[in-house]
Amino acid sequence: MSHDNPVFIFGAGASKACGGPLTDEILFDAFHNDAIEARLKQERPRDVELVWECLTEHFHVPKEGAVLSDFPSLTLLLSILDLSIERNRPLPRRVPTFPKGLGRQELTKARAAIEYIIFIVLDYHLRSPLGRAYRDLLSSPVIDAARGIRAISLNYDIILDNIMSEIAQSHDADAVPNYCCDIRTAAYLRKKRYGTLLKLHGSLNWLFCPGCQRLDIGMSKSGKDLAKSALLEELYNFKPLDEHYLCSDESCDECQCKMCGTPLRAVMITPSFVKDYRNPHVQRVWYEAEWMLRESTCAYIVGYSLPNDDLEVIHLLRRGLSHLTPDKITVVLGKRDDEICKRYRSHFGLEINLQFDGFEGWARRITGASRFEPARVDRAVHLPS
Repeated sequence: MSHDNPVFIFGAGASKACGGPLTDEILFDAFHNDAIEARLKQERPRDVELVWECLTEHFHVPKEGAVLSDFPSLTLLLSILDLSIERNRPLPRRVPTFPKGLGRQELTKARAAIEYIIFIVLDYHLRSPLGRAYRDLLSSPVIDAARGIRAISLNYDIILDNIMSEIAQSHDADAVPNYCCDIRTAAYLRKKRYGTLLKLHGSLNWLFCPGCQRLDIGMSKSGKDLAKSALLEELYNFKPLDEHYLCSDESCDECQCKMCGTPLRAVMITPSFVKDYRNPHVQRVWYEAEWMLRESTCAYIVGYSLPNDDLEVIHLLRRGLSHLTPDKITVVLGKRDDEICKRYRSHFGLEINLQFDGFEGWARRITGASRFEPARVDRAVHLPS
């Protein structure tokens, strides 16, 4: 058996390769996919209308015929809302004919409605089989069969979670992935652990009580129906996420913590220029992630563009991977991009491995290997001078 101790870091590009949307496609999907839009308008019409008002009146999205490029980035939208809420500065009206701006209360509702929209869009994409590249990787001989994959995810979708749950239960009927945080849900607690998944930005299926700080885990109907896992069935029965995200009434029993009655909150550190990592469970995940990186013998970064504004993640990777030589770090991208390559080489060294066949192509290529080998360094990338 190989003594390699690889760590995998998955970004949004990995989810995109497995059938999920990119972050900046979520808003467009919400208002231009007929099935998604119909569900939104049926379940929480007033909240969705508030978000649409915010987009059209304050971010200049055309009311008719809008295309993807007309929508603001989700990062920008959430950052503006967060700043306006924190400083209690309403979004002003932009033209005299528009009757009013959006005050703090409306902005807070819009912010919560966007989390609901994110859930609905991601959940919609779970309704068809996803994750072929993840399956190829997790089922391959390059993963240590005794302990499973050691992964860090920058995504809060649950594509990888579902597949890891299936793989864990095929290895041991009583096993689940280890999230390395204090989840108190009984269906999760009584299981053994197989594979490790550290989610730096929280997860679509985590529910947090800000009162007693209890963390629970649930499941949506589509996730439960699609994945062949007894655990996911139990989690759905414990907390159906569809009902939680559908409800906008904080006084509803289904939205409150069973221990102290405080309204539950999703644990999704949504894209924003100022991210809040103060949740104690998220802090624990970041601590565990740094040690996972430090103990690795090689690293595989899949579908992550290393954007300059993602300072916390960049700092974590630089600290955690500082013991590795550049040839032990492989970056898997869907296409050549000189700026992304320049960023990676700037942070990790000129000899870093750059692969451009995408997650699916790379996963297929390595599944025949019996151990991890450093991939060929692609020296055909010409960076601008």
